[in-house]
Amino acid sequence: MRSSFSQLYLGRYDNELPIKGSFDTDCTISGTLNGVRVKSWPASKSGSATNMHFEGIIIQNVSNPVIIDQEYCPNKQSTNTAPSSVQIAQVSFNNITGTSATPAAVTLLCSKSIPCEGVEVADIDLAYNGNQGSVSSNCANVKPALSGKLNPPICTNATVIAQAA
Repeated sequence: MRSSFSQLYLGRYDNELPIKGSFDTDCTISGTLNGVRVKSWPASKSGSATNMHFEGIIIQNVSNPVIIDQEYCPNKQSTNTAPSSVQIAQVSFNNITGTSATPAAVTLLCSKSIPCEGVEVADIDLAYNGNQGSVSSNCANVKPALSGKLNPPICTNATVIAQAA
C-alpha cells in the first residue's frame, strides 16, 4: 500500500533539474490527502516535468485522487499570484479506480501562462459516496485526450486561457 505519488514541489527553487520519465503503476493508495499528483508553485522559477505516467492505481477514500496542481501553495507560503512557469507535458492517468473522500475526484489545474500539453486521461472510475454532492472533475488550462470509461466525466467545465503569440 502506498501513501501517495507526488512529483516534488516544482518551481520553488533556482536550478531545479527537470523531471523526466516517471512511471507509477499497480498499487493501492488508501486514506490519504492526495493520490497521484503533479504540482508546482505559483510565480515559480521555470522548469519542466514530462513523460509521467500513472497506471493501474486503486484509490481508497482519498481526498484528491487525481490532481495536477500548478497553484500549489501550502499554508499560504506564497503571496504571489503570478502563474506557474513550469511546463507540464506528456502526463497520463490510466486505469485508476476506487473511491474519493471528496466530490472533486479529478482536478487538472494547469498554468495560465504555460498550459499543460499532452495530458491523457483514460479508464477512470472513481465514486464518491459522501453527502456533499456528486463526483466531479475540475479543469483549467488543459485539453486532455480522453478515452475509455470516465467517471466522473472529465473537464466538462474546462477553461483554457489563450497564450500570447
